[in-house]
Amino acid sequence: MNTFYVGKAVRVGWETCKAQPTAFLIAAIALTVLTAASDALQWLAFEGGIGGPFSPAGIAAAIAGLAVSIVASYWMALFTLQAHDEPSALSISAILRWDSLVPYTLGGILYIGGILIGAVFLIVPGIIFATVYIFAYLFIIDKRLGVIASFKESARITKGARWRIFGLLAATAGIILGGSALSGLVAGIVGQLLSLEPIAYYVALVIPTLAMLILSVSFVHAYRMLVGTKISDASA
Repeated sequence: MNTFYVGKAVRVGWETCKAQPTAFLIAAIALTVLTAASDALQWLAFEGGIGGPFSPAGIAAAIAGLAVSIVASYWMALFTLQAHDEPSALSISAILRWDSLVPYTLGGILYIGGILIGAVFLIVPGIIFATVYIFAYLFIIDKRLGVIASFKESARITKGARWRIFGLLAATAGIILGGSALSGLVAGIVGQLLSLEPIAYYVALVIPTLAMLILSVSFVHAYRMLVGTKISDASA
């Protein structure tokens, strides 16, 4: 079975971004806009004075906000898969396909639910669940497998590599935290200078979003290595 190395996976993500900086920046900005839209809808549902979260308008706003968040996550997964496999041929048609959205959503609910349930039991089971099934979403959008089959395949390919996957998850958490701290610093400075703190927050949010895109490519690299399929030139 093929394997991967954490440092190289992170480097592949960075090199892929360097090869297509404009595409990654546009993607980060687009995702930040979607995040802002989702947050605005959630605020409207719970604090916007439209009748409360249990009113018809509140429920509609909450569902709309959740839908925007799911679409943003799905689109990011498609973008990073395409960016890794064909960095010189990124296309809107490849990124904005919707055939896997429903199983992706169901898989996401199962994955997050499993982590939360595991976290109740002293956190460790949640970490194990996250590590074993980390690639289920890629099997859904890449191989177009069903939810259960994708989880089974993720469990299969991660055997023997779970400590390295945990290392990549830990590296991801550390880098995202660092990016978030830098984002907060930038937001604070810009907000004070321009007196536009809410806008400054979302402008600065582009930084950790860009980091997340780069690291998502790192996970695609790990997935490709473990599956044993051809990887992009950026990983050579």
